[in-house]
Amino acid sequence: MEDPAREGPTADAVRDTVLDDLRVASMQMENIVASDSIIRPWLDRNGITPGSITSGT
Repeated sequence: MEDPAREGPTADAVRDTVLDDLRVASMQMENIVASDSIIRPWLDRNGITPGSITSGT
């Protein structure tokens, strides 16, 4: 007979973990979008482009 302690997490526990991870990822994406909408106009006004950041000009 198999040891029940070795079966691993239940389907409900896995589902809950995945849903929690998706909620966190969603909140992080919302923060990135919000930050981008604030930062990008400032960068544009100051003539800063991704190329200027990497080239140091």
